[in-house]
Amino acid sequence: MTPQHPAYSDPSTVTSIARKTYAETLKQADGLSRLGFGDPNKAVEKIWKLSTLDKPPQHFPLGRDAVNFLKDKGEELIKAAEAYESWSADL
Repeated sequence: MTPQHPAYSDPSTVTSIARKTYAETLKQADGLSRLGFGDPNKAVEKIWKLSTLDKPPQHFPLGRDAVNFLKDKGEELIKAAEAYESWSADL
């Protein structure tokens, strides 16, 4: 972790508290997974595999959280398109 700038080192600030919590979590054996991070080595393998595709996707969700986020966002966009589809009928 990058050293904290002295101007922001007051231990009562939200950023100082967050940095301390983050650092303490990383010290634990399962720190990265507890923060929601997966295995970076596996991620690199997938990115490399992606780079070898003839037609790689424009968007590539990496990790379950990203997949779920994009699925939810996709459903939200479809609902908005369906709700206001009639507004475009006579343009």
